[in-house]
Amino acid sequence: MTVFPVSPPVVGAALPVRRILIAPVHIVAGAFATRDWRPQHHDRQQCIEDYGFPDIIMNTPTQAGWVGAYATRWSGPAGRVARIGFQMRRPIVPGLEIAFSGTVEDVRDNGICWWARLAVSLTDTQGAVRTQSRVLIALPREDGPQPWRLRGNDFPVPAWDLSDPQGEAA
Repeated sequence: MTVFPVSPPVVGAALPVRRILIAPVHIVAGAFATRDWRPQHHDRQQCIEDYGFPDIIMNTPTQAGWVGAYATRWSGPAGRVARIGFQMRRPIVPGLEIAFSGTVEDVRDNGICWWARLAVSLTDTQGAVRTQSRVLIALPREDGPQPWRLRGNDFPVPAWDLSDPQGEAA
């Protein structure tokens, strides 16, 4: 069953907050799944002694996957992530409780689907931003095709800037 939104998302609308307590298995399994064998993602002792981190750290592809999953949890199964841009500001380590939160920054209708640009933050319990990101996601219109069925020139991805408003790459 395909679920179509009745209306486009509202600019400024908040996405539901999702909290996750980070366990070592999240970091190690994510690194292994993305074939990232570097020791900072699984060797705690070397991470602390050689790299100066407090513990093992989550890798880039795992964070990208989690941000994309957060966006599609909001959009539903019909939403299709086209681009993710992000900046990792502080390491994500075991024992942190991370809150995913987001806002709809912009929405456009290209006649085929609705495009939404989301601002997504991963923050810790002290309110420090660990990762700041932007997600460009296609949402089906009731009278349009399902974005997952579009290919090539039939899926025109807007050239939206995914950098953050302060000029730092997201």
